[in-house]
Amino acid sequence: MSDIHANMHALNMIAPYMDSVDKVICLGDAVGYNQYVNPVIDFLRTNNVQCIMGNHDHYMLHDFTRPVNDNVKYWVQYARDNITPENKLWLSKLPDYLEFNTDGKNFLCCHASPWNHLEEYIYPDNNKRIDDLFNLQYNVICIGHTHHPMEFKRNNKLVLNPGSVGQSRNIRGMAFASILDTKNLTTTQICKPLNR
Repeated sequence: MSDIHANMHALNMIAPYMDSVDKVICLGDAVGYNQYVNPVIDFLRTNNVQCIMGNHDHYMLHDFTRPVNDNVKYWVQYARDNITPENKLWLSKLPDYLEFNTDGKNFLCCHASPWNHLEEYIYPDNNKRIDDLFNLQYNVICIGHTHHPMEFKRNNKLVLNPGSVGQSRNIRGMAFASILDTKNLTTTQICKPLNR
């Protein structure tokens, strides 16, 4: 999953699916755009979700790495003002990316792209950059950041973006995530309406 953006209502829609998997990975942006900063991080910590640093997480901890709009600034400041010291420390220790092997396949998980972990956007129609991903020496590359789900498979390699849990931009008002079968590289997309 990716881009929860402090949306606890959305995370609650995804949470029941977590019981059926061996590992849960969040591809960044636990904070931003919503007020449930601590409940979301508490949930991730309590459930041992492996997380990486997203650009909004980085903004909250450090500063902006590019010009951003007032809405982003507002929610980053909100997170800075409301996050607990324990959750801020946890967030500060998140890695920029994850590499691991499972079922004989090597995985790379990053927020934006392997070349720019925080800021590059790779959309489903960016054929050149998707080709570049397949040219890397990984069987599976998982990215987030765009809030648009995508899945491409070629020659036993997979590029996957599960979409956004907390602020979907392809279908508004929905929480997105993916379940990946690492043995045969098949995915099941989760798409749940947000009930507030």
